[in-house]
Amino acid sequence: MSRCLNLLLMLTCALALSLDPRDARGSPGEVDATELAAYDLAMKTFWGRIDPSSKNPIKSHRELRRSIPILFDWNPWDYYGQRGHHFQGDILIDTGTGDMAGTITVDVVVNGNDHESLYFWTGLPVTAVRDGDGLDVAFEETYSWGIKLTRLDLVQPPADGAELSFAFDMEGVPECAYAGVISVHLCAFSDISYLAMSLFLPGSLAGDFATFDLNVTVPEGLTVASSGVNAGMTPADLEGHEVHHLIQDFPTEAHSMVLAKYRTWDVPYEEKTISVHTVDNPLIDFIVPGVLTDMRDILSFFADQFGAFQFPKMEAAQITQDAGAAFGWPALLWIPDTMFLMGGSSGGSMESNHRTALFAHELGHQWFPDMLKSDDPYGSAWLSEGWAEFSSIYYMSQENGEDYLEGVFDYYGMLYQYFAAPHPKDYGLTSEETGDLGQNDGWLYQINTYYKGAVIANTIRQVIGQTAFIKGLRNLYNDYAGKDDYYDTGTLQVYFQDAWGGDLQWLFDQWIYGTGYPIYKVHVTRTEGEQGQAQASVRVERTGNEPGRVFDMPATIQLVTLDGDVDNKEWIDQDDATFTWDVDSRLVRVRFDPDRTFIKRVVPGLPGDVDLSGEVDGIDLIYTAWGQEGLIGQSPNFLPWVDFDGDGVVGTVELEQVTGNFGDTSQEVAL
Repeated sequence: MSRCLNLLLMLTCALALSLDPRDARGSPGEVDATELAAYDLAMKTFWGRIDPSSKNPIKSHRELRRSIPILFDWNPWDYYGQRGHHFQGDILIDTGTGDMAGTITVDVVVNGNDHESLYFWTGLPVTAVRDGDGLDVAFEETYSWGIKLTRLDLVQPPADGAELSFAFDMEGVPECAYAGVISVHLCAFSDISYLAMSLFLPGSLAGDFATFDLNVTVPEGLTVASSGVNAGMTPADLEGHEVHHLIQDFPTEAHSMVLAKYRTWDVPYEEKTISVHTVDNPLIDFIVPGVLTDMRDILSFFADQFGAFQFPKMEAAQITQDAGAAFGWPALLWIPDTMFLMGGSSGGSMESNHRTALFAHELGHQWFPDMLKSDDPYGSAWLSEGWAEFSSIYYMSQENGEDYLEGVFDYYGMLYQYFAAPHPKDYGLTSEETGDLGQNDGWLYQINTYYKGAVIANTIRQVIGQTAFIKGLRNLYNDYAGKDDYYDTGTLQVYFQDAWGGDLQWLFDQWIYGTGYPIYKVHVTRTEGEQGQAQASVRVERTGNEPGRVFDMPATIQLVTLDGDVDNKEWIDQDDATFTWDVDSRLVRVRFDPDRTFIKRVVPGLPGDVDLSGEVDGIDLIYTAWGQEGLIGQSPNFLPWVDFDGDGVVGTVELEQVTGNFGDTSQEVAL
C-alpha cells in the first residue's frame, strides 16, 4: 500500500465527475442537442480508445479535458479548473481530539477559459475564503457524487493560465476513514498522530503539484516530520504548545505528516539523511539499525537501476496499527508498528525477510509514482502498486537470486489463476473496470493490482531482456521524474518498445488491457525422422480460461536430453500446432516456458505425464504422491502442474490418471 491510496481516491473523484455535462452543470436545459451530441461523440471516441483491442493505447484523462473546450463554447470542467502549486499558512492541531483550525493560502494556476466557479477538495469545514486582495469570496460547501467539495463563485472568469491565490479559514475534525476496496485511515490522533495533509490543504481535483511553507502548532515535546523538512521549532503564543516550521521546497502531488514523542535515528545517504522515528519499544529499537541499513541499500539499488533519488531526505515513522496499511508518501514512510517487527505479506517466500521486502515496496513508491507520476484514468493503480511490488521482489532477488524472483512471481501468477481469473469480475490492469477499483472486492483488487501487476512488469522484463528493460525505465525517468508531467500505460509501452526495438502491442493488449490466461495441452512424442534420426515432436493445443479467448504469444519449448537443454522459441498463434526437432540423444522431458515468463496453465496431452516426458513413469508418480491432498493456498505440498483439472486440489483424480496410465507412452496412446 502507498500514498497511491490518495491517488485512488482522486481517481474515484475524477471518474465520478467525468460524466454527462448535464450532471456537471446542473440543469439539462443548459445543454442543447448539438452540444450534447458533440459531447457523446467525444466520449465514444474516448471510451473506444480504452478498448483492449484498440491499437491506439489509452491516453490521459487530462488530454480529454483539454479537448473539451474545443467541442463547446462553454467549459463544463470547472471541477478541474485549477491546479495548486504552493500552500502557505498556519494550522493548529490538537493531537488528542483531532480538532484542527487554521488559515491556508493556496496559489493556483487556472486551467482553461470561462470558469464561472472553481472547486476545491477540502477535508475540514470551511468558514471563510478570501482572494489575493483580502476580499471575501462567495463559497458553498457541496457534495457532488458523494465527494465533499468547496465551490468558489467567481465574479469574472479568469484567463487560462492566470495565477490566483485564495486563503481558506478552516476549523473542525477531519474524516479519517477511507472505505473503498481497501479500508484504511488517512489520519489518527493519539500518542502517535498522523495525517494526509490533503485533509487540511485545499486541493484540486486536477491534481496539485505543489510546495508548502507551513507553521504547525502542536503540543510541546512532539517530533513533527513531514514530506517536507522541519526547519525549526519556536514557542507558541498558546501555553503548552510550540510551532514547527515545515518547508517542502520540492513540488509533489501528495503531502503527509506524523507527530509523536519519537526517538529519531539517522544514517547518512550520499549528501542526504535517512531517518527513522520510533516510540519507546525495545524490540523495535533493536531492529532500527537494520532498518536504516536496509533503507540505504534499497535507495541505492533503485537509484542505480531506475534513476537518482531526487528528494532531499528520506524518513520512516512508526504509526499505529489502525492505519490499515503502510504508506509510501514522498520522502516519508508510514509503517505500522507490527510491520516494523514482522513486515508485510510482500516478498513471497517465508524464508525471505518480510520487513525488508515491505520497506522495498514502500520505497519503490518513491519512484512509482512519487517521482515518476502516472496519469492513467484506468491504470494508475497498477502503475503504482504493481510496479512498487515488482521493485520489492526485484530488490530482494539481488540477495536471494533469480530463482527466488521466478518463484515469487510464479506464486503470484498462481494466485491470479486460481482466485482472480475465475472471478466473474476479473478486470484488466488498465481497463474500464478498474474505474470501480475491482468492483469493490479487496482480495480481487490485491491479486490483480499488486500480484498480477508485479508479474506483468516482470513479464515485460523477460520478453525484452534486462538491458532493454532498464534502458526503457531510465529513459522514462529522464523524461518524467520530478517534472510536472505524467505518463500512462501507452507511454510506458512506447518507452519499452523504443528501448527494445520491437512491437509490444500483443503483450499489452492481452496481458495489461485484457483478462485471463492461456491454457496449453502439450503432447510429447519421441519419433524418428526419414533418415532414421531421433526426433522430438511437441503438439500444442491452445485454449483459454475464458470461453473464446485465446492468446497469441511466443513460448520457449525446452528439450531436456541426456546431452543437455535446447531452447526452441516458437510463436503460438494457432489452436493446434505441432513442432518437431532433431535430437542428438535421448529426450528426457519437455519444459514449456521454463523461465515462467507468462501466467499460464499447462496440462499433459498424455494423461498423467506430469513432467511432459512422453511417458507416465516413476517421476510422475513421485510428483503426484507428494502433491496428494494438497490444496491451493492451504497446503505446502500443492503442486499446480499436478492439478490436471485445475480445481485447486491434487487428489484422487490426478493419482488415478498416473496409476491408471503408468507405463504408457504417447506413441502407445496414439495407436
